[in-house]
Amino acid sequence: MDQPPAAVLKRLKEAKEVYALGAPVFLFRPFGKLSDFRTPAYRKVGRQFYKLDFFRTMHQANRKDFTDPRMVQLFDRYATYNGSDPYRAPATLNMIAHLENNLGAYFPEKGMYSIVEALYHVSITKGVEFRMNTTVEEVFVKNKRVTGLRTSSGDQKYDLYVSGMDAGMLANRYMKYHPLRKRLNRAEKSTSAMIFYWGMKRAFPVLELHNIFSRLIIRPSLFLFSERRRYRRNLLFIFLSVRGL
Repeated sequence: MDQPPAAVLKRLKEAKEVYALGAPVFLFRPFGKLSDFRTPAYRKVGRQFYKLDFFRTMHQANRKDFTDPRMVQLFDRYATYNGSDPYRAPATLNMIAHLENNLGAYFPEKGMYSIVEALYHVSITKGVEFRMNTTVEEVFVKNKRVTGLRTSSGDQKYDLYVSGMDAGMLANRYMKYHPLRKRLNRAEKSTSAMIFYWGMKRAFPVLELHNIFSRLIIRPSLFLFSERRRYRRNLLFIFLSVRGL
C-alpha cells in the first residue's frame, strides 16, 4: 500500500490509548448506575473525554489519517467486528485495531473445540449437570420475570436462568409475553457474516494469516444499513489459522 508506516504506527498507538481509557468503563463492567460515575475509571474518562473521539465517525477519522484509500477501507472494516456501519459508528471503535494488531490473538493448541471440552470437564468437576438432547420449547414469563421452562422432557424450574443464544431469537421464538420482544423488534439490526470452517488437505503458500478479497470493502455496509438490501458483491475474508501457530 502507498501509505507511510508512521501513519499506521501512530494510529495503533492512539488505538492503544483509547482502549486503555475506555475499556475499563465500557467493556469490563455494566454501565448505567449513577454510583459508577464516582469511580476512578469514570473520573479518568471525564478528564480525558476528548481522546475517545466520540464526535466523528470511524470513516471520517480513517479518511483524515490515511492517504491510501485501501488503508481507509482496511481500518473501516473494524466496524464489522461488532456489526456496525463505519459511516455512522463513532471513531471510538477504532480501538479494535489495538486488540488485533498490538495484542494479537490466542490459538488453542488442540483447536477451537478443545475450549468446549475444557469448559465441559471443569463444569463437571464443579458439580454441573448437563442435560443433552433436550430441547427448550417455551420460556414461561410472569411479571417480566422468567419462571420456568417447557422442554422436550417436561417442564422445569430453576433458581437462575441464563441464555447464551441471540437475544432477538430468544424473545421471538420462546418468550411470547416478555416486553423485551417488542423492544428488540423495534431496534435496528446489526450485520453478521456467513462463516465456513474448512479443514484443507492442500497448502496455499500465497495466503497469509488474514486475506481479504474485495475491491470495495465498505460498499456492502452502505447497502445493508441505508438501502436494507445486500450488495451484489460480497466481501471474502480467509483466515488461515496455521499461519498463526
